[in-house]
Amino acid sequence: MKQILAFLVLSLFLLGFGCTASQAPASQTASPSTGAGSPANPSSPAAGQQAPASPSAGVGNQTGQNSSAQTPSAPAAPSAPAKAATIEISSFSFQPSSITVDAGTVVTWVNKDAVPHSATSDTGAFDTGTFQNGDSRNYTFAAAGTYAYHCAIHTSMKGTVIVR
Repeated sequence: MKQILAFLVLSLFLLGFGCTASQAPASQTASPSTGAGSPANPSSPAAGQQAPASPSAGVGNQTGQNSSAQTPSAPAAPSAPAKAATIEISSFSFQPSSITVDAGTVVTWVNKDAVPHSATSDTGAFDTGTFQNGDSRNYTFAAAGTYAYHCAIHTSMKGTVIVR
């Protein structure tokens, strides 16, 4: 008899707060910013009512979690390795004297002469500065175009980088 009485008291207590025995109190299912059925959120269900399921992507569920976060996503594709090209400076010339590369390619000049050289854009787009035998310098060509360049020390040395 005491168990029945305790059950009835508990049931009346829960009903007084708008809950049934199978539902938690409204304060546990409402979003953190506004209570369910509050004037600030009149479209949300009143206490004791269950929110309808919504097919809208990115809309939070009753616990305030983003439903899209529960959907597994494919791993991000690995980024493609950077493209590279090399131009050797030998016998007072750029070899090859003209090269065609894709945008985003890193071009490296390697000085194989016994004297210092540079690779300096005719338009000021890039300048490796002077570098010695055995040293190298590089530049990443991000934008399409034709880039004529020369050695600032030996102005008869000329080359071209064509970027697609």
